[in-house]
Amino acid sequence: MEEIFLSVRNVQKTYRSNGVRALDGVSLDTYAGEVNVLLGENAAGKTTLMKIIAGIERADDGEMFMKGRNYSPANPVDAIRAGVGLVSQKLRVIPQLTVGENLLLGMDLSGFERKKGRKTIEEAVHRFGLGIELPVRVEDLSIAQRQKVEILRVLIRSPELIVFDEPTAVLPDNDREELMNIIARLKEGGKTVVFITHKLQEAYRIADRISIMAKGKITGTFLKGEVTERSLRTLVAGEDLAASGFSGRKTTATGEVLRVESLDVEGRYRNLIAVKNVSFVSRAGEILVITGISGNGQEELIESLFGMRRVLSGRVYLEDTDITGWTPADLRKIGVVALIGDRDTTASCPGLSIIDNVVLNRVRDRFFLKEKPLKTWTRELLSTYGVEYSSLDDQAGTLSGGNLQKAILAREISGNPRLILLSEPTRGLDVKHAGMVHRTLLSLKQNLSIVLFTGDLDEAISIADRILIMYDGEVVIDLPNAGKIGRSMLNRYLQGAAGVEST
Repeated sequence: MEEIFLSVRNVQKTYRSNGVRALDGVSLDTYAGEVNVLLGENAAGKTTLMKIIAGIERADDGEMFMKGRNYSPANPVDAIRAGVGLVSQKLRVIPQLTVGENLLLGMDLSGFERKKGRKTIEEAVHRFGLGIELPVRVEDLSIAQRQKVEILRVLIRSPELIVFDEPTAVLPDNDREELMNIIARLKEGGKTVVFITHKLQEAYRIADRISIMAKGKITGTFLKGEVTERSLRTLVAGEDLAASGFSGRKTTATGEVLRVESLDVEGRYRNLIAVKNVSFVSRAGEILVITGISGNGQEELIESLFGMRRVLSGRVYLEDTDITGWTPADLRKIGVVALIGDRDTTASCPGLSIIDNVVLNRVRDRFFLKEKPLKTWTRELLSTYGVEYSSLDDQAGTLSGGNLQKAILAREISGNPRLILLSEPTRGLDVKHAGMVHRTLLSLKQNLSIVLFTGDLDEAISIADRILIMYDGEVVIDLPNAGKIGRSMLNRYLQGAAGVEST
């Protein structure tokens, strides 16, 4: 007989700061020993519901029951003691501490118990196999590696209910596969899992039960056998959207825009070279995708192209201009824009208003501009990209993760750039808005060059004109995408198999 582990009844939540009604009478049953997937568009209320379950926020009304008993956590500690663990989409790790120190935080251990805690952590790292070194400082890790630390922080406490809020948004394919295996083992061990994702293939693969959320309400719950991937796409997006694909489109690449010659780039640790002798060109009219298993130099490469990481040797040219070592501010002046790094820290200022975040890179001092036209321009821009918000004067931190991602993307590509550098541009976006971003990039590429870094092989295949794969800091293959590239081919090169460059 199926046992309900957590029951949510008529939960409501309105944010008084901006009047947004995030939850409008949500009722949801989570079954013990199952993987319960929650799908929905950006700002549907998924994260708010999970925060209430995890004791981070309080509901205005409604009830929750755990194993038949009233459950009303006043804070995260109450939730943890009740056996609830939340893997948040917003990283809560402390960059200045080591991985081991971050994992010890909150375990309330001292003396002999602290040694026991370290042993528990080492065993968990070995058991879950996420490939994280405990002595390394978190600030020296990539975003994907930091996400794995966040996952371990929750798993080492062995909670009965584990909530994963978009855990794979920043993980490349190989790390996603690791996490899928971990979730399968958690289920085998009798754990209950709630999994939020925008990746329908991923949802369908691991789910026992799938719930759809829209505008603060649960609109339907289905056993996996009752739906297909295609029907899920329709249920989530509200329309029958065909999956984005190559669809026989032709590359119209023309003149060379970006040229990289024999580039060596400094690593995240001293005396290490993250990028080794990398050379490639990117042309107007094409989307060049660079991918690889996390930790093989992709992040350091894009950071070096935008002046955020030191180039040790080699040159970078924008058309005929040598831009090696230029600062981001200088690069913006000549038409190079970028979406790089964590959207909550390096890519935005959550404490500033939405309008300030959108116009900061466009004007030096917006207070000398007329407020009304500036707000009109910003509203039109955000509307074009489907950004949902209450007021332009609200803090950017009040936006949902997906809406913040869309606002940042709108800001970066709203001018007349010559070169766009993008790192995981659809991270955290639902299927509808990810498709919108892809269509926007495909329309923009005719007059400029786009270099896109992603760990999502499906995204790479669907949007790239050419795909570069990196392994151990080097480019092992440059593949033209004529619609015949498949995941199996890419996976071979992801493991380091050398290929012949074809630029």
